[in-house]
Amino acid sequence: MDLLGALACDPNFVTLGTSTEMLLGACETFYRENMNEAQLFEVISQTLMMATDRDCLSGWGGVVHIISKEGITTKTIKTRQD
Repeated sequence: MDLLGALACDPNFVTLGTSTEMLLGACETFYRENMNEAQLFEVISQTLMMATDRDCLSGWGGVVHIISKEGITTKTIKTRQD
């Protein structure tokens, strides 16, 4: 949902949690069609870091899972903890 209460959805990604609004805006800004795995990982990582920096309740870091035809790649993102 956006700030006015309207449903905000995109067929390419899903955002959930206490920082949904921050995640949604960042995803809409950085996501592009046909990105390779390295580009997608960078976009996801930057999006998570920006959202957690703006929301103290969203936790510390995250786990990124990239699913492709070749398999699943999992990486852990550590963000600031202050």
